[in-house]
Amino acid sequence: MKTKDLKAASPTISGDDATEFAVKKILKKDSAIDMDFLKDVTGGDRVFEKELFILFLDSAQNNISKMEKSLIDNSNDAWYMAAHSLKGASASIGAFAMSKALEYAQTHPKDDFKNKMSVLTDIRTELAKVA
Repeated sequence: MKTKDLKAASPTISGDDATEFAVKKILKKDSAIDMDFLKDVTGGDRVFEKELFILFLDSAQNNISKMEKSLIDNSNDAWYMAAHSLKGASASIGAFAMSKALEYAQTHPKDDFKNKMSVLTDIRTELAKVA
C-alpha cells in the first residue's frame, strides 16, 4: 500500500505520519515477535516482559538441548516432547514463526536425522531472531 493510499484510508494519518505508519506495519509483519500480542499478554508491563523473556530464553535453550540429545539417542518421543514444550512457549510470547517451525518438528518426530537437523537449524535461526 502506498503512502497516498494510507492517507485516503485513514484521514487522521498524513504526511510523515503515514510513512511511519506504513513502516511500522511492515516491520511488525517481519518481526520475530508480535509485539501487540505480547503487550496484551503482559498488560504492557515492561518489567514483566523482560522476566518472561529471561524464562523463555532459558526454556528455549533447554528444549533445544533436549532436541539435540534426542537425535543422538534416536528418541522420537523426546524430540516430540521438547518440540511440543517449546512450541507452546514460543506461541505464548508471540514468536509465531518460531512456533510454526516447532509445530512442524512436533508433528514429524519420525523424520530422518538429516531432516531433523534441518528443522533444528530453522528453529535456532528463529530463536536468534527472537533473542
